[in-house]
Amino acid sequence: MIKQVIKLNKDEYLFKSGDSADAMYIIERGIISITKSQNDSEVVLAELTADDLIGEMGFFNHSKRSANARVLSTVAHLAVLPYAALRSEYDGMPKWIKAVIKSINTNLILSNARVQELEQRLNQLKKQS
Repeated sequence: MIKQVIKLNKDEYLFKSGDSADAMYIIERGIISITKSQNDSEVVLAELTADDLIGEMGFFNHSKRSANARVLSTVAHLAVLPYAALRSEYDGMPKWIKAVIKSINTNLILSNARVQELEQRLNQLKKQS
């Protein structure tokens, strides 16, 4: 796979929730904020730095982006890993490795859903008080 690196500047979005997903990214330099839009603001789910991976969930569940990814640092350099190129590598892996990866991804999806549910409950309680 030929390495492609993209450069983004502060406050640029790598992607937004609902965008089509066709690649995952490794942060080579910079800080990326993973957020969910809620009302007129964004709830920060994570801040990722060098060597962290972004955009892996769409590879496994074939869905659109579930969150926003915005550059917090002055600049960010990200290695692009297109899903099409990764698919051939993934398909050649032993079944047990694929099962472990899929299990981790599923647990992450369930945890994210639970966090979102708890945030909604908290917001409802705040409105009631």
